[in-house]
Formats: sequence, C-alpha cells, structure tokens
Amino acid sequence: MNIQDTLKELPRKFHEAYERLAPTFGYETREDTKEFDADSPNGKLMGAVVNEVMTKALEDTREEAVREFAKFLYKKYGKDISINWAHNEEQFLKGEDDK
Repeated sequence: MNIQDTLKELPRKFHEAYERLAPTFGYETREDTKEFDADSPNGKLMGAVVNEVMTKALEDTREEAVREFAKFLYKKYGKDISINWAHNEEQFLKGEDDK
C-alpha cells in the first residue's frame, strides 16, 4: 500500500477504532453511523478531523526533526547551517531533490 492509499484509509481506520473502543468507555455510538461511509456527513467529518490532526502532527514533527538535525550538524561541523526545509521538500516532492 502506498502513502496515498494509506492516507485515504485513515478516516476509516479511525472510525473503526472509535466504534470498537466506544463500549469500553461506556459510550454507545449512533446506530446510523456504525458503518463507515466516506461520502456521508459523518464520513466527511471524520476525514476532515483526521486531515487536520495529522497535518498539524506531521508539521510539528517535521519542524522538530529539522531543528534536531540542524543541532546535530552544528555540533558535528561547528558552524551554523541554515536549512530551507520548505524549498527542499518542494524539490523532493517534484522529484527534483539532489541525488
């Protein structure tokens, strides 16, 4: 499964986990939303929630990783190294990254 397929499946996986775990917490979900339907209002909401949460988490993780990498380079080479992550990421996504 590629990353695009995985991302499309996340709302379904979140929904299934939510339905499975709800009784453990004494919560009964609505009967009409127990089955995931990506095109329903509930499915679209789950997709939007997953997208917002994952986007923020990935941005935070990426920023932290870049900071840690910059610290590593500074310690290793003894000088400040500027990293333009957005530019490098854009090149990478277009398949133009330095090889």
